[in-house]
Amino acid sequence: MAGIEDKTILEELLENSEMQSINNKIDKAYNFISLGKWDDADEIFDSILRDYPENSDAKIGKRIVDRQREIYRRLDVLGARAFTLSAE
Repeated sequence: MAGIEDKTILEELLENSEMQSINNKIDKAYNFISLGKWDDADEIFDSILRDYPENSDAKIGKRIVDRQREIYRRLDVLGARAFTLSAE
């Protein structure tokens, strides 16, 4: 009986360790987002989603990265347009 309980405890420890590792990766990815390193963050989120496709934190992180890229793309377009107008 003790062997079964020990195995259950060991399995629980392994699961907790794995979840902590995922949480650490997610924290690192969000730090990359805050630094503007969207490609690095996106790679981490992709690696998490390969193993855990339903991970909501990674899904949200990817949406944030996509949104940031879109915002900066629009800013580039607006900046180019403003530069063109000021040159006229």
